[in-house]
Amino acid sequence: MPSLDDVVYDTTKEIAWPGTGRTIYGDWSADNGGKVPPVGRLGSGSDYTAFFDRFGVPSVNIGASTDSGNYHCSCDNFYMEDHFIDPGWKYHAAMAQEVGVVTMRMAGADVPELDYGSYAAEVVTYLTAFQQRETQVYGTDVLGLSRDIAAAKSWQSAAGGIQAAIDRQLAAGAPPARFAVLTRALVASEHQLLAAQGLPKRPWFRNQLYAPGINAGYGTQKLPGINDALFEYHDTTQAKAYELSLYASLRRAAAVLDPVT
Repeated sequence: MPSLDDVVYDTTKEIAWPGTGRTIYGDWSADNGGKVPPVGRLGSGSDYTAFFDRFGVPSVNIGASTDSGNYHCSCDNFYMEDHFIDPGWKYHAAMAQEVGVVTMRMAGADVPELDYGSYAAEVVTYLTAFQQRETQVYGTDVLGLSRDIAAAKSWQSAAGGIQAAIDRQLAAGAPPARFAVLTRALVASEHQLLAAQGLPKRPWFRNQLYAPGINAGYGTQKLPGINDALFEYHDTTQAKAYELSLYASLRRAAAVLDPVT
């Protein structure tokens, strides 16, 4: 999720990537033309699913791909890894280092490094794109997403405020109790993004910003509540109900950050 992008970028700059003379980040960036590499958004298909898709726990899936073409086949075993995919286990070691550094950094932080300003800004882009798609398909903004965009911008502003408060408290050497207040606010903001009723026709999934796409396997669907209702099931009444839920969630996500800034 966008709130953890900076943690991923920063930590991958600290770990060497075997055989390249570069860090993980350096090689990752080189594969993307030297630009800041994109971080994919979570859908499903891994251990984070319950935490993220149902309970709104900030999550990140860290991994690296190979060119072996091997994926859950009968030869997917220790011998295959040891002799062909990663002789010497150098890449496994590098990824273990990356996961370890992320874990220690998050565990050792006075306040979890969760950037909700970037998260909210990205949600604004999702809503704007969705609004454009509505207009193309239906000739109008059926759901009236302008207020959702405004709510996401308010969340972005509130996130900037709490980050400024965190920076001030860190500089002042505030007591642990103060950091606990800030941490609870960040956690509470994430929890506001859930729909109590779940997503259309799949109530187990409750995250209103990300979910596995209905026809996309493990792939990510952004804004799944309103997307599924409007574009999968073509139910405008249901879509409007999910828009109301999303709007209320974005307002609450901002509101829980405001009092502590």
